[in-house]
Amino acid sequence: MALFESAADRRYFVQTVSWGRELTRPLGPGFLRGRFVWAAEATPVFAQREPSRLFGVGFAPAVWRWNFEPRPRWSAFAELAMGGLWTSAPIPDGTARANFTAHWGGGVRLFAAGRHALLVGYRFQHLSNGNTFRSNPGVNSHVVLVGLSRRWW
Repeated sequence: MALFESAADRRYFVQTVSWGRELTRPLGPGFLRGRFVWAAEATPVFAQREPSRLFGVGFAPAVWRWNFEPRPRWSAFAELAMGGLWTSAPIPDGTARANFTAHWGGGVRLFAAGRHALLVGYRFQHLSNGNTFRSNPGVNSHVVLVGLSRRWW
């Protein structure tokens, strides 16, 4: 079993929406000080352009995020997540239309005005059938995140 066996030459467009809740008060020493967040993330749009066209949706009910203590104009975060992706055709070819997903990464929120922030980050994204077939080729991706973030309280 190859853990990170990966199909190459894929091109995607992905849109995600997440909602999280800080569950702890500030914890930890020095620059590691922060708060633990449990979040959920929906992927209403997953589109593969190459090597073939396919579409899908996903959901990650377990997004564990560490929000480092915010600075006046920015704040950093790190995260680990697990979920599922359902597509119109198998991805990669010859496997399944339903796949497990996992990612880890991090980024920064650059505060613009009030509760709004520009989010810039990176993810290492893995999707595969989780060894539910004889072979488990997956897709590993380096993902650049750009988005908006808003605090509701």
